[in-house]
Amino acid sequence: MCNLKPSEPFEAFEAEAITFDIMPNPLSGGALRFEAKQRMIDRAEGFAIREAYLVGWWWLFIPGATGRYFEGLQKYEKQLAANPIPRPDLDTSNLRHRAEICINLYARTIQQFILRRLYTATVMASIAAVVVSFLAVWYSRR
Repeated sequence: MCNLKPSEPFEAFEAEAITFDIMPNPLSGGALRFEAKQRMIDRAEGFAIREAYLVGWWWLFIPGATGRYFEGLQKYEKQLAANPIPRPDLDTSNLRHRAEICINLYARTIQQFILRRLYTATVMASIAAVVVSFLAVWYSRR
């Protein structure tokens, strides 16, 4: 079975995401870094779109080609499930925030592959319809 390998920038972003800290720098103090987490999630969306459009269109129709992305999604879902929310610090679990960012990265990437597959199939069907219509008109005038 053919699997697409995530690109180097995608893997670099994942490596950055798995080292994300929700806690602020102890020297600077301050609130939890939810804005930074949201920026990471926004960047994940960009990487997902980039990843889906880097591959040739034929890869979209190979069964199991996106298997590594599904494996990554499952890996981080298991990580999230294995790290229950600690009490009383509900939002301070770095592992949960890292898993959420990576789940978003992989889920959005899979979503972008599916959307691109649908767009490509639609374009191919439209072109086929135009060709069939042209041939029908051409043969009717003969």
